[in-house]
Amino acid sequence: MIDRPQLKSEPRFAPYKPSRGGGGRAWASRGEAYERLGQLENAAADYQQAISIFPQPQYIVRESWYKLANLLERQKRYCEAMVPVRTYVSFEPAGRRTPQIDSTLNRLSRLGNCPVPAGARAELRFPPDTKVILATVEVNGVAGRFVVDTGASMVLLSHAFSRRAGVDSTKGISLEAATANGTIKVILVKAEKIALQELSVRNVPVAVLPDGAPGYLVFSTAR
Repeated sequence: MIDRPQLKSEPRFAPYKPSRGGGGRAWASRGEAYERLGQLENAAADYQQAISIFPQPQYIVRESWYKLANLLERQKRYCEAMVPVRTYVSFEPAGRRTPQIDSTLNRLSRLGNCPVPAGARAELRFPPDTKVILATVEVNGVAGRFVVDTGASMVLLSHAFSRRAGVDSTKGISLEAATANGTIKVILVKAEKIALQELSVRNVPVAVLPDGAPGYLVFSTAR
């Protein structure tokens, strides 16, 4: 993710569109160009795209997650900025949860007024041989049965469920995301609130599948 080809990014050069097979480094390079042009929203979208199509996100270096968080924070999107930091930690909590990480998350939480209520918890029980963990999750107050994926980097909604939950995907950002079944196209938007039992989080980035795609729901534990 960090070893990227050089790209002209002075104001007189427009960032190029990465080819379909360009991979994460090409998207990250264009994101870097947008950042130098001061187009932070476009830069964050391209870094998100780079991370989304990486087949093994647990191996993405910390600096890449922090770069995305920094771009979101500079736009005052503090609650969204917490997501890449939490996702990075979720792949190896024992080794990655440091005082510096906690300080960063606490600062962003205060700035965005987006803390998880003190003492809130969610508990899922299932047999040891369970292959698919399901949970009832509310998105904007609308309940749905979700697959709980501990390795997912974002919450994934079917197009039909997103409409029922009032998640507007018409104004989102188009991305490609890597899944166990290959690369899929999604629309990155925000849900006003996601709740699992006592836990609830506001302004959560979610990925919505296009209309007509097979409908399924994935709930990431990285929030």
